[in-house]
Amino acid sequence: MEQLLSYLVVNLVSQPDKVVITKKEISEGVLFSVIVAKEDLGKVIGRNGKTISSIRNLLNSIAEKKIIIKIGE
Repeated sequence: MEQLLSYLVVNLVSQPDKVVITKKEISEGVLFSVIVAKEDLGKVIGRNGKTISSIRNLLNSIAEKKIIIKIGE
């Protein structure tokens, strides 16, 4: 799951070397924290949050647990 998320995010951004993804098991499911360069935040979030929403939907459709993604810089 983490590899798929990493693949998707790295291919969206212009500075892939600054992408950091951490995974944490929580009671609700799995929390992924995604850190990207400031100028890449908009690319990952997308217009009205559509890009990150699509990524969440994709990961949740194949995951056994609920996937939560937090984006930061």
